[in-house]
Amino acid sequence: MTARVRFGNVRSRVLRLIAEHNPFYLISAACMLAGCLALTNSLSWSPIALRRLLMLIATLNVYEAALLGLGVVLIAKRGLRRDGRILLVLQAIFLVDATFLNAEIATMQLTLGAFINALLFALAMVKLRVVLKILRPRITRGELASMVVQLAVLFALPCVLRRIDHGSISPIDFYAVWWILGLLPVVHALLTHALPEDLDGRSPATSAVPVKAYLSLPWLSLLVHVSILHYVYNVPFFGADAAPVLLGLAVAMKRAIPTRFVTLGQLRTLRVMLPIAAVWVSANSSWALGFSALGISITTAKLALVGAYLTCVYLFLMTWARYFLTGGALAGMAFAFGPSMSELVDVADIILTWVLNILESLVPKNASQWGIVGVVFGFIFLVIGAAVSLMRPPPVIEVKSGIPVQDT
Repeated sequence: MTARVRFGNVRSRVLRLIAEHNPFYLISAACMLAGCLALTNSLSWSPIALRRLLMLIATLNVYEAALLGLGVVLIAKRGLRRDGRILLVLQAIFLVDATFLNAEIATMQLTLGAFINALLFALAMVKLRVVLKILRPRITRGELASMVVQLAVLFALPCVLRRIDHGSISPIDFYAVWWILGLLPVVHALLTHALPEDLDGRSPATSAVPVKAYLSLPWLSLLVHVSILHYVYNVPFFGADAAPVLLGLAVAMKRAIPTRFVTLGQLRTLRVMLPIAAVWVSANSSWALGFSALGISITTAKLALVGAYLTCVYLFLMTWARYFLTGGALAGMAFAFGPSMSELVDVADIILTWVLNILESLVPKNASQWGIVGVVFGFIFLVIGAAVSLMRPPPVIEVKSGIPVQDT
């Protein structure tokens, strides 16, 4: 009897934990993700039939619709915000091509891939509209525009790379792609500054979690996609490829706030160290990623220095940004279109020689000349002494016991 009671208590605790935490949504998403990766041969990187790929994309979109619909019902009809937010975050993970189906179809067949990705982008906008309408979160128009831009880049990038692939893609092409990724946080900052107005509707802060997922997951997915596409196109990864991402993270740190895991001091350290790291990783890749534009030699180190300078102005010197940007632009123009370093050294050598010749001609050569110098400096120091004396105030005369006493 006692054992049966204990078993009943354990079972009730397990059921209560399941009811409170409901792990089956995460298990379902993990099974779907693993199944898609297995069916697309993503673990072996071997190609699959186009028909199977299209069926998987359709199946995954049905699964996304189920996640979205169930999440909306739980939040809007049942008031179960926690379970609903979990479903919407999971739907956002599949939306940003976590299974790499969208990228694979674009790589396999460009025309069909471009059509499918355009259709999926339109569906993503509909899904995003549903999420915003149901949650009604506190979000600005700039943040919404940033979501749209990131999703557009995510769906368009595989098609663009496949379009420029004429047998091989150069490391410089991928270097440009990494700069696009690094500039997305900058675009986000510009959009949120230019469009600060809130969308209609307000809600508790807790319902904004899925919206934060829509803001961050596309960028993280792009990082993973581009890294894997290096392998797909057999293009080596250089240290300089990481520089734009480091600068983008530094820009994103501008709006980061301290938490119990990351202190304010650690955030400040990251804001300083990330631009330095971007310059450091770019120092040894110029031989592979350098190019010329308008007759100017462009290297990874120069681009990283310019990016780090602009990032530091944004992070620490916004109050005087106009002065630092103007000065930086003038210095950059002088560096790009002005004389070379060897020419500057030659001019400096000429000026130094001219100054030394003048000084040498002024140095006395005999006793008579030294005598004249002594007489001249005698008068000069006399004038200086007189000026010092005349600048002093007159002495104060005090009267003590009827006898004038002069203050020395």
